Amino acid sequence: MWRLLVLLPLLLPTASATKQLPELFMTTFTTLLQRHYDDCVHEIGIGPEVPSKIFADLNWPKDPKLKCFFKCIHDHLEFSSNGIFDHDRILLDLKMPDDKLINDCLEKTYKADDFCERAFIMTKCIAVGAAVDV
Repeated sequence: MWRLLVLLPLLLPTASATKQLPELFMTTFTTLLQRHYDDCVHEIGIGPEVPSKIFADLNWPKDPKLKCFFKCIHDHLEFSSNGIFDHDRILLDLKMPDDKLINDCLEKTYKADDFCERAFIMTKCIAVGAAVDV
């Protein structure tokens, strides 16, 4: 039950937000994320509310645990292995209409040496790129 309460903010944009993630993206991402959410929260030792909050307000704190949470999620979803992203898997699983955003984000990720940082950059880039004005 608490997982639903933690994931609920993913689906509810804040009133002050000028951008939000489209409903289809949120539904798809939430479905993927919840498969491994509890495991990664426990493995990384991050508060369960921290990852879900960022998708509600698109505020991206530079928290090392948050970055490694996303690496954990990417690894479990097989979006990446040893810091290398699987372009086709991401495109297919996120149901992206084309690969321009994924390609742009991939280019940004490889500038970072740390795998946690790469996962954070990739997740943020996709979310910010998919966000629409409200």
